[in-house]
Amino acid sequence: MKNVFLILLVLLLSCTSKKQRNDEQVKNDVWETVKSHNIAWSQLEDLTELAKYVDENIVSISPPFKEPIYGKKAYLDAYQNWFDHAKVGYFKELEPQILLYLDGTMAIVIFEIEMSFEYDGIKTSDWKGRDLMTLKFENEKWLMSSDIFVQYSKE
Repeated sequence: MKNVFLILLVLLLSCTSKKQRNDEQVKNDVWETVKSHNIAWSQLEDLTELAKYVDENIVSISPPFKEPIYGKKAYLDAYQNWFDHAKVGYFKELEPQILLYLDGTMAIVIFEIEMSFEYDGIKTSDWKGRDLMTLKFENEKWLMSSDIFVQYSKE
C-alpha cells in the first residue's frame, strides 16, 4: 500500500510540476517579448539584444524600406541602418490585441504605435501607425517571425 501511495504521489507531483499555463499567462509572455523587442531597438539601439527576439526566417515590411526584408541578418542590418540615421525621442505601444493559435505556440499581435524621432536631422513628432507581428514559441521562448508596420496617413 505504501508503494502505491508513493507512486501516486510521484505521478501527482510530476503532473503539477508541468505547470499548465492558461491563455492569459501566454498572452502576457508574448506581450513582454514584443515590448522587449521594441525597447531593444527604440531605446537601447542594441542589435545583440534585438536578435534575441527574432526568428532566423523573419519577414518584415515597414518604412522606410520599399521591399520586404527576409531573414534575421537582413532584419538586423535594416535596424543598424536605422541606428545610423535615426534617434527615437518618444515611443509608445497602445491597445495590444493578442490572438493565440496552434495550442498557444503561435501568436499574432496587433497594436498601435505613436513615436517621435529624428532621421538625418529631420524631426518627426507625430509618427503613428499599426504594427502586426507574428511570433512562434520555440525552444522555450517566443520569437518574432513576421513584423508588418503600416503608417497611418496624415489627414
